[in-house]
Amino acid sequence: MKMKNFTTSALAILTFSIAVTGCASNTDREVSFGDDMLKSQDMISFEENHRIFNYKNARFEWDGKNCAVYRGEDKSGKTIDQPLRDINKEPICVKN
Repeated sequence: MKMKNFTTSALAILTFSIAVTGCASNTDREVSFGDDMLKSQDMISFEENHRIFNYKNARFEWDGKNCAVYRGEDKSGKTIDQPLRDINKEPICVKN
């Protein structure tokens, strides 16, 4: 009985290994990512704010209202948030 379980397990591992190897070795073809490689609206807005404000230690954060902000330190060292806005100039917020 133990030999049968070992054989079944070994066969399952071998089958899995062949499947993984087959997927991993097929890297010579072109893969299109479609729109996945386009920047998101929040990233576009972050980069625009960074170009305008150029805060030190700039980062993407969420405020208390679950809206995206560009947060960083101005020249005086004060931490300031600038709201990130979508293409319609509306705040980018998580909708519940």
